[in-house]
Amino acid sequence: MRNAKDGSYRWFLGRAIPILTENGELSGWIGTATDIEEQRRAQESVEFIAEAGNLLAAVLDTRTICEKFAQLAIRHFADWCFVTLMEDQHRFPTVAIAHKNAELVRYLEQFRDKYPVRPGTPLAQMMADKKPVLLERILPEQIEAGAEDAE
Repeated sequence: MRNAKDGSYRWFLGRAIPILTENGELSGWIGTATDIEEQRRAQESVEFIAEAGNLLAAVLDTRTICEKFAQLAIRHFADWCFVTLMEDQHRFPTVAIAHKNAELVRYLEQFRDKYPVRPGTPLAQMMADKKPVLLERILPEQIEAGAEDAE
């Protein structure tokens, strides 16, 4: 079901049975709509954790794990996923970018090397503090604020 105010969706289980007249003609329906959002999210979380565990159990190099994790996040809950590592206090390579649209990924990859994460930026600080972040929405103003030039 879609929330008209913010456009978000919630999972509902709908059930209905017909009400028939003595002649067998349909006179109406009786139904229920049960909110199953929490159960659905819990199920998806368990599935994500199981897949992530399998991914981490495989003998893979760090970059491959990051790329596969980004794809896993896209399949389960994210529109975009960026995995950026802190190699030292001055290097923060983004080793994985994922989105359902491969063209958008290729477009963004061209900027990854041209505009690496810089020391002193909020992302670099968050990594130095060793605190992960999940952004529910990234607004155009936030993107513009982080831009180094008009491109």
